[in-house]
This record gives sequence, C-alpha cells and structure tokens, in this order.
Amino acid sequence: MEIEAALAVTDSLVFAQTGKHLNTLQTAIFRGAWLGQKYEEIAEANYCSNSHVKMIGATLWDILSESLAEKITKKNFRAVLERREREELKTDEIGSSETAGLGGAREPITPIQQDWGEAIDVSVFYGRISELATLEKWIQVDRCRLMGVLGMGGIGKTALSVKLAQQLQEHFEYLIWRMPVAALMRRLSFGMSRRVSA
Repeated sequence: MEIEAALAVTDSLVFAQTGKHLNTLQTAIFRGAWLGQKYEEIAEANYCSNSHVKMIGATLWDILSESLAEKITKKNFRAVLERREREELKTDEIGSSETAGLGGAREPITPIQQDWGEAIDVSVFYGRISELATLEKWIQVDRCRLMGVLGMGGIGKTALSVKLAQQLQEHFEYLIWRMPVAALMRRLSFGMSRRVSA
C-alpha cells in the first residue's frame, strides 16, 4: 500500500468517524509514523512539542481504533491498514458482492481503454489530501456521477482533477481525459482570431 493511498483511506475513516478531515499535524504524524519516524522527529519537523505530538497521535490512533473496531497504535497501524487492504483485495478476487475492510469501494478492474489526451503531468503533487479523499469518496462510495471543481485560476484545479483520475483509473473500464473547457475555449478563440486576421 502506498503512503498516499493509506493517507486517503485514513482521512476517509477519520471523516466518517468525526465529521472532520485530518488536519495538518495529524497528516504529518501519519506520514512520519508511516516512515518509521519517532515522535521527537515529527515534533521537531513541525515545530511542536513532543508531548503535543504524542497527544495528537494518541487521539488519531483512538479514532482509527473506533473506526476499524481494532486496537490501533503507532506501531501497528501500517500493518493493520495493509492487512485490511489485502483482505479487501482477496474478497474482491473471490467475487463477493460485499467488500470488506476499507470503505466499500468498487473492486479494481483492468482498463480496456485509456486516453489521457492532454492531461498535465502530476508526478510531483503535494498536499490536497483531504480534497482528494473527499472527491474519491464521492465517486467511489456515494457514486456521484457529475462534479464541478471550481476556483480561481492557477490554484490547481486541473492538477487535482488529473491526480484524482490517476488514483481512480483502475476502477473504470474506460478513462478519457479532455482538457478543461476554459483551455479549450481559449484555444478555439485563438484559432478563430488567427483566421480573421489572415
């Protein structure tokens, strides 16, 4: 299990339990613990006291324990998430209509066709974990079929959308990416203005 996928699952579990997404410090604790860092290292990197990080970490593990109905600690959380993912995949392979484990997402399928068109490169993508988790939940769990991502120009709407599509691609037979409408309109208007001036 990749750290980003584990973080998205954890954020969804925390949101389902508390109605709130992981905050910045909880995310940092999760990442640090996943990478085997000590609380002292996480505290230093986040300009917090060691006792504060331990307290927030303990609360996070308690929330996960309630959500998963299993005792979760800093030492075992990674193993528990990975085991549950394996159980879910095993259940999917058996062909059960019920999914076990982490959130009831549809089983992965092999894409028949992918057309990424002019999708931007998001190999370097930071943050937006809670937004990705929310959008993924809307698509996978709530089965939402149409969403709009709105915001000012340049804040990363396209990057967020491409990253989401990459994360969910294995759950769909077809993936077709087309450029955002605004970019398409600019391209069309540029082409028309060139024809008029010629």
